[in-house]
Amino acid sequence: MHTSRSFYLLLIGSLFFSAPLLAQAEYDWDPDESHGILLLLSEQYADVGDVTAEVARYNLQNYGQKQLKLSRYWMPYLSPVPVVYISSFSDLPDVMNYYWKIDMDRPNFMQMGIIKKVLPVSKTNFNSIVLSESMNGYIEFFEEYYLPFKK
Repeated sequence: MHTSRSFYLLLIGSLFFSAPLLAQAEYDWDPDESHGILLLLSEQYADVGDVTAEVARYNLQNYGQKQLKLSRYWMPYLSPVPVVYISSFSDLPDVMNYYWKIDMDRPNFMQMGIIKKVLPVSKTNFNSIVLSESMNGYIEFFEEYYLPFKK
């Protein structure tokens, strides 16, 4: 059987152009896994230290007994300024209660466009985002799986 050279070029070309689709991160849905919240800050508000202090103050006043952990990460593939990551939520209901509460309370750090995006994320999915250096598809995943969850 004779296979033309153009067939192989077409096959190689189709594999090459579909590679980015294969490289997109897939996210796991595990409501029982520990979760965190990613706060993506606006580029116009550069004082990450002030925002982190406001988040810490809010957490202490409202969640002091939980001892939530705050971290700042430089993730230029997500934001030109460091992101704030709040961790130590035990599971999906725990993180979503926090998510809906800050949406309702509108603390200082949630006003004036300081925060662009608030995203609950499981520990596994956070690691996927870090390792792939991308959030490709995560917003859609979040909207499908997380947003329907109400207290």
